[in-house]
Amino acid sequence: MNKVLFIVEGVKTEIGYAKSVIELQKELLSKNGNKSDTIVIESYGTLIYDLYKKINDLPNKDEFETIPLLREILEKKNKDKDYSHLDDIDSFSEIFLFFDLDAHYYKKREEEVAITTVIEQIGEMLNLFNESTEKGQLMISYPMVESIKCYSNEFVDFDKKRATISFYPIFPDVHFKDASKLFCKRFPDYNKRPYNIDEMISLIKYFTLCSEYLTGSFYLETITDSLEIFNNQHKKFIFDQKKVMLLSAFPQFILYTFGNKFYDGLSDIKENILGDRWEFSFYDFD
Repeated sequence: MNKVLFIVEGVKTEIGYAKSVIELQKELLSKNGNKSDTIVIESYGTLIYDLYKKINDLPNKDEFETIPLLREILEKKNKDKDYSHLDDIDSFSEIFLFFDLDAHYYKKREEEVAITTVIEQIGEMLNLFNESTEKGQLMISYPMVESIKCYSNEFVDFDKKRATISFYPIFPDVHFKDASKLFCKRFPDYNKRPYNIDEMISLIKYFTLCSEYLTGSFYLETITDSLEIFNNQHKKFIFDQKKVMLLSAFPQFILYTFGNKFYDGLSDIKENILGDRWEFSFYDFD
């Protein structure tokens, strides 16, 4: 059986969400009588900008193989951990990388320099990790993985075609982790763990609506395209308004991997979500 490698940024939160997504994937596949591939989760342990630096320090950054490079980095960080399960790189058919935008990493720099740096480095990484069967497919959470918690059932009214889309400053005074905790207290209806299948489907529908608004496209290939999402984030919001639309990489992954058949089969998607008759309101918080 083929294996799939998940590289997640953190050591706890991201792994928890990744496991929820894996369970959803298994459940969806089992309904069609299919079995899912074995998914191996590895935590990178720090920000995407660290991975960017290590790749750019390579003699030829275009010719590396992701799994051996990852193993070398992880073994230096965690000397007592065994990574021999990554030996057989040919047994992995796909690689997915889940990282945060984490623009606040450059907050201490002059603002325009910081924004330009974020745009250049994330853009390079998305161009490099643009195919799951090669170096890997990078998926970004905006601004951080905790964006998956910042959703309320109040945000979407399918009958009235009204939706609320959330934004957050890229260089905030309040760390997004703290802001997301306050959000969960204000909107407690959706913040149970772990997610069940109905909750995950609601998140996928919400992601679809937000990404359609962001990219201006109805096509699955566009609304799940990491580079397309990022280009629209920085052109419409990061550069001029110094904020990002909240988007989670995990609903994006489900849509990306299951494809048009799954997308077309979601109730409320084709008939009720996609189209220009929606009324949007916006939730800015910090």
